[in-house]
Amino acid sequence: MNSEYKIEYDNIEFISDGYLNNAFVGTWKTYTTEKEKMCNWADYRIPITNRYFDIGAGEFSPSEKYYEKGWENYQKAWLYGNETAKKEELNEWWK
Repeated sequence: MNSEYKIEYDNIEFISDGYLNNAFVGTWKTYTTEKEKMCNWADYRIPITNRYFDIGAGEFSPSEKYYEKGWENYQKAWLYGNETAKKEELNEWWK
């Protein structure tokens, strides 16, 4: 919070290797079967991931092993700068 009592996004160290922000680590549980799965996300790097998933040295980079689960488009959009892939990534899929 700043001096005017407004919430600010602090990304002062975002250029540092391994930086993450707005992190969440928890459990997701289905309403129907009550099966639980680990759920985590963050900006820049994902905390507590499988070491074979994030293979980036200085920044998040998903392994090709996970491309078929939707990560290929992410890679094209944010690491290779493909504009078509960026539009797809920014599309509101939940609507």
